[in-house]
Amino acid sequence: RITSAARCWRWCDRNPLASIMVFSFVVILIGSLSLALWWAFGESQRLVIKLTLDTLVAETQPAVNEIHRTLSEAQGDVIRVARSPAISGIIRTWDNEGTDQQQRSTSEVRIDRLAVILTTLLETHRERRFYSVVDDKGQEILHVTRDGRTPDDERKNVGQTAFYLAASQLAKAQVYVSPMQLDENGNASLYVATPLFDSGNKYRGILLCGLDGRRILTSAVGGNRYDIVDESGMYLYCRADPSKEFGKARYNRDKAFGGADVMSSGSSAGDELVHQVAHIPGRNRPDGVSLMSVYRVCYYAPDHSRFWAIVLNIPDDEALTPIHQLRNTFLLQGLVAPLVMIVLSVIIPAIMMRRRLRREFGSRDTSR
Repeated sequence: RITSAARCWRWCDRNPLASIMVFSFVVILIGSLSLALWWAFGESQRLVIKLTLDTLVAETQPAVNEIHRTLSEAQGDVIRVARSPAISGIIRTWDNEGTDQQQRSTSEVRIDRLAVILTTLLETHRERRFYSVVDDKGQEILHVTRDGRTPDDERKNVGQTAFYLAASQLAKAQVYVSPMQLDENGNASLYVATPLFDSGNKYRGILLCGLDGRRILTSAVGGNRYDIVDESGMYLYCRADPSKEFGKARYNRDKAFGGADVMSSGSSAGDELVHQVAHIPGRNRPDGVSLMSVYRVCYYAPDHSRFWAIVLNIPDDEALTPIHQLRNTFLLQGLVAPLVMIVLSVIIPAIMMRRRLRREFGSRDTSR
């Protein structure tokens, strides 16, 4: 007895054109679905990467604003204090054997009044460690911390320090902001200084403010997973690995940023980089992990010669998990649907062919 499958194959053999059309339809259907799935996944992935990077850029804005606010206030305060009557009175006492003839007060009185002003500023701004008034020989005349005035025998000569030499070359009302560096006690420090001039515009010293670099950065970062690097790529703040801070590790090397696919950049009116967002492929990184990276620039020096960058990197998988889940769902559905179509395309013609053959053989048996 000829089975139904055998009859189906015999029908296909007798009707090769129809068989080819059915087979081609199934192949085209599967290929079309696969191509559509591949295209949809690729477009979705690119869109998610772009949206994620745009979101990360927006997330870093508060940190940039906090750094700008802190440093701008520190720079503004040193200029205001440098222009204050307290400073001009101290300078006059230097020229009149410790007496201010104009205000009829002594050097000590003037210094005490200035110390009160500076102590108030220190109490108001916790990131500031000290203020110093330094004469034109580099000797500290007044050094004020949150605990009060430093005794005379503990005041230092800072005439050969980089911040003193740089500030002493500035014009009136200009401000020098040093790079962040480790001080003699291993603390991250930043120095803001402005030159002091007498009524005849003669240079007489500097007003110096020392800031706690670590407090500035942690306040800006908050609970976020940012790193902060300087213009050379040196880590100033590394949440995941603090041992990298102020060491030889460099962000550009660690994250292979030189091999990144830069997706967009933002610049200010002066063509200065404001931010850069990029996708760093795993093939360019030692660990093989692809990253989404935001490099947000914050210029802290008044002349924009130096900057810090707030960097945020997240693995692709973290952002693309929904897309991968959607891809798997599409893949499953895309395979099930063609399989169902194939089964139906075989079963339905086989059933129809079986009924036709039964009618043909039945009519021949009746005629005999």
